[in-house]
Order: sequence, then C-alpha cells, then structure tokens
Amino acid sequence: YLYYESPDFVHKSSGSEKPLHVDHWVEKYRDIERDQLISIKKELIEVEIGKFNTQTSEKSINLTNGEYISDALDDNRLKLYQNSVNLIVSPTASGKGHLLKHLVESLDEPLICVDPLIRLVKQTHSRAEKWGFHVSHYLDDDEIEAVDSEVLCCCIPSLSRNKPIVNQFVSSAENSSINLLIDEIHYSAIEFFKRNDAIYKRFINDFKYRIKTVVLSTATCTANADKFAERLAKDLGVSLKKQVVTLPKEKISAVAHTFSSNEEKIAQLDQIIEKCTGKVIIIDQSRTFLEKLDLLYKRKWPDKNFQLVTAFSKNSYSPNHDGHTLGSPSMGLGISIDEPIEYFVVCFNDFIASPDSFEQTLARLRNN
Repeated sequence: YLYYESPDFVHKSSGSEKPLHVDHWVEKYRDIERDQLISIKKELIEVEIGKFNTQTSEKSINLTNGEYISDALDDNRLKLYQNSVNLIVSPTASGKGHLLKHLVESLDEPLICVDPLIRLVKQTHSRAEKWGFHVSHYLDDDEIEAVDSEVLCCCIPSLSRNKPIVNQFVSSAENSSINLLIDEIHYSAIEFFKRNDAIYKRFINDFKYRIKTVVLSTATCTANADKFAERLAKDLGVSLKKQVVTLPKEKISAVAHTFSSNEEKIAQLDQIIEKCTGKVIIIDQSRTFLEKLDLLYKRKWPDKNFQLVTAFSKNSYSPNHDGHTLGSPSMGLGISIDEPIEYFVVCFNDFIASPDSFEQTLARLRNN
C-alpha cells in the first residue's frame, strides 16, 4: 500500500532516493490484517498533510530604471534557491534571459532549458552559444551529440528520456544533479497538460530523482502558472520560492471597440489600415480568421506588404519588416517590440479571451 499510494513517504522513510523493490513490500505486508492497513492509511494521511506539505514563500524585488535581473542577481536581491522550485515573475525588458547564464555559471551543473515553442528553443540555443556555453538542442529529428554539453535546449514534447539526445545528456551527467529552467511558464504549464497529464507524468517519472534546482519564469503569472509551480514542488518534494520582480513602466492608453461579427471587425480594421502612415500590428486569436484576412488584405492593398505570423506559418516576427504584421498571440512569446508602432491592435473573442491574454500580449510593447 505504501509503495503504490505514497512513494514519497517510502523513499524518505527508507533513507534512499530510489524506491525499494516492489517484492520487498509485497513480502513485508503479505499477511497484514485489514484493520492494520486502515491504521497505516490513517497515519500516512497525517504524515502527508503535515510533514510533506509544500512550503511556499514569496517576496518582491523592485528594479529601478536602467536595472535588469542580472543586477538583482549580482547583489543577491534575487536568489535562485537550490533544492527548490523557483517561480520568477518578471516583466518583459527585465532581462530574464540572464537566468540561464546565472544558473550555469553559479551552480556549475548541467542545465536543461525548456521552451513551449520550437522558435523559442532556437532563440535560447543561440543565446547560450553567444555566452560561450557548450549547447545541444533537440529539434525534430536532429542528430546532435549531447556528450559534455553544459546546456540542453528542447521543447516540452521532447522532454523525455525516450529521446536519444535527452537520454544521452542525462546519462553523461550521471555523477551530478541536473537543473531545469522552464520559460514562459504561463504557457508551458498548459502545454504539459494539454491533452491529459501523460506528458507531465512522464516528465516526473524520468527526472524526479535527478533534478536539483528548478526555475520557472514568466512575465505574466497566471493561475495556471501558480498551480503548476505548486504541483511541481509537491511532486518533487521540495519547497516553492516565488519572487516577483517589478520594473517602472508607464501605462499605455487604449481605445476599445466591440464587434458582433467578423464583418464588423474587418470594417474597423479597414479604417485603421486606410488612415495609418506607419507600422500596424494586428493580433487575433483565430488563426483561420487571420489567414483569410491575410489573403483579403494582400488583394486589397498589395502595396502595403502584409506578413502573416502564426504557429503554422513559416514567418517569424521581424522588427525590420517593412510593412504590417498579422499575428496570433503566440507570436508575442519571447519577443519584444521596441520599434515605433502606429497601431497595435489586439482582437479577442468572447468565451476564449482571458485578462491574462490581454496582459501578456500588451506586455510585448516595450516603450510607448
């Protein structure tokens, strides 16, 4: 009963990080009486509620103008706690990318960086290489050696010991613990449980006894991000440390319109395109609507150079694009919009949108 119902209790009570063999438990409790089982269960529940409850702490770090996360890490205002799940909430433009650099340099242990999109995996890989780290990554069917790598970059579906490069990376670090950095956790948390909890359970089974320090980062801490952090800390049997970084930023004025049909929405968008003289970015939650709008606008305004950026298009957002951009909310993950934008239009639909969607998308605008 203990082996199957509460493996954490078994592992900790036996003083070993590895579970005792099932035959040991079958033999030990072969002749146990039912009333004794009930007694054990009651004691077990008390232990689980008490001793092994996840401990959570939270603190805030205020950055001043011109400061970045690297500054807070350097003077220890922001700490990455070992043997813990660290949830770091920090706005765009605060330099969250330096969490990777700090983890590798300060802990001197192998690091797995997980991103929700392949585009972001490539971005993380490029950033780590620029810092001089030996990096491997798993993308599609790439055959890349992971022996002696300091950093492994992968997306969520690839976070499995069944993947040769992941298994190679973990096996080559046999004598050391592994640290884990999951970015865009507000989005990644959903990906772990997208169809069911199979991906998450596989991840826990593969890495539970190898992971030492976990860092989850996001610019927008949603309820999903909080719940995921709590669940992960509980399943790993460690504490949860939440740190919220704030950065001074002026509020941006917005004009709101409502529409009851796609025809009304297109009419409003037409007015914006017709009167604009600068760059326009239109974000919409419906990929099929964006694809139709892209075809419509390319016929209607062939000289305005529209670019479609969705999870299914080959294009990625470029600040150097000389024209307008039509994109899905996923376009905003991992990018910042620093260049002048005349109109930034965000279209959300009833029963789909959430306040988090607004906040996360608008957070990509780094200046007014």
